[in-house]
Amino acid sequence: MINGVPVNNTLVSNAAKVTNIGFEAELTARPIPHLTLSANTGYVHPKYDSFIDATGTDVRNQRIIFVPRWTYALSAQYEHELSDRVSFTGSVDYSWTDTFAADRCVATGPVSCWTSTAVDMNGLTAAQIGQNIVDATTIKAAGIFNARLTFGLDDDNYRLSLWGRNLTDNRDPFQATYLNANPRNYVGGYIRDPATYGATVAVRF
Repeated sequence: MINGVPVNNTLVSNAAKVTNIGFEAELTARPIPHLTLSANTGYVHPKYDSFIDATGTDVRNQRIIFVPRWTYALSAQYEHELSDRVSFTGSVDYSWTDTFAADRCVATGPVSCWTSTAVDMNGLTAAQIGQNIVDATTIKAAGIFNARLTFGLDDDNYRLSLWGRNLTDNRDPFQATYLNANPRNYVGGYIRDPATYGATVAVRF
């Protein structure tokens, strides 16, 4: 507050200690000529061991954001010369991301998803409002499937690609933010683009 007028501000703080436990693994194989298969996976389990904020409050129970527990991806690519002048490349890929928190707040306690002056909605308690906000700022696990076909002409001087993104048309949110704005509490975010198809022509000269 400046001269009695409320203003927005940003407070940056650092945790004293965080423990991350996890691993990553990758695999690439060529079972037959021209075909390449790839797979990778990752696991991480982070937690705050110690976190006292600027007010002296222990907030180590807050959620660590944008860290899915599990991730994995699969892809296949096939390349072949159709003739002396024409080449073909086809590829598909699938990536999956586990549930993760998009905001640090929790339903109750320090760094809570509600305020003492928040207006109850439809008879809900502050803790219930907080849980609703936690749910709204928790991004669901999701998998995205893409594909591409590319034809090259004259040593790839000319290329035509036919492609599709998010072919399963997953429209779930991929980002969400809690906005603590009394007397209401809001969650805003973004949803994924719908299934998209297209063609790309490239000329190299």
